[in-house]
Amino acid sequence: MTSSRVWFQLVAYKSQLYAIGGFDGSDDTNSVENYVSDTNTWYPSLKSLNKIREAMGAAVIDNSIYVCGGFDTKPGEFQGQYLNDCEYYTTNTKQWYLSIPMLSRRAHLALVAQGQLLYALGGRDNGSELATGERYDTGSQQWQPIASMLTKRAEFGAVSYKDKLYVCGGSVAFGSYTNQCEAYDPVADKWTKIGSLSEKRKSLQLIVYNERLYALGGYPLTNTVEIYDLEANEWQFSQPFPYKVQAFGV
Repeated sequence: MTSSRVWFQLVAYKSQLYAIGGFDGSDDTNSVENYVSDTNTWYPSLKSLNKIREAMGAAVIDNSIYVCGGFDTKPGEFQGQYLNDCEYYTTNTKQWYLSIPMLSRRAHLALVAQGQLLYALGGRDNGSELATGERYDTGSQQWQPIASMLTKRAEFGAVSYKDKLYVCGGSVAFGSYTNQCEAYDPVADKWTKIGSLSEKRKSLQLIVYNERLYALGGYPLTNTVEIYDLEANEWQFSQPFPYKVQAFGV
């Protein structure tokens, strides 16, 4: 990338990657850059977010990139305000627009897209981990609460896969991490505990690749990778990263 970033968001749209906001080592930023695979180049010239923010959630629906929550720490501040506001970027107009704010303030949340719906899950407000979640309908432009997770968590991994949402790991209290995982059924509005990770970790990434779930990296700082077997309901270690990573983008 053209800038150093941590607690940023990395999303994919078609053959491009978008690195959004985060902390650049000195201050929170609202800058955005994108990677074009055809030229193998990062470009820093995208329109910036309306607000500086780190530890937010981001997800893609159709040709729009949605960003919600986080902090807005300004120079000289130890920590900014917890945010509930949202904005979205359209690849057609190449502009950021304000969207409907979430019902709750959340930083270190997960924002997951499923169809035309956005799910804002967990996170932290005023230093306390959250179990609550809410759902945004891009058609009606309304947020509605959903069932709370079984475990309060922030800085966790989350992904949509086969009509369900999956969450794993995260911070459950200051200095305390979990390996517990859950699956959410949107039709039943119910969370169910599934097989736990082999290692407790926060600041990880949870992705789907080749019809399998992968839990990557995290803190305590690690390069380990685990793969979830849905039929066996268990995680198994896979080939590790060549280096240890946390609070990164995939």
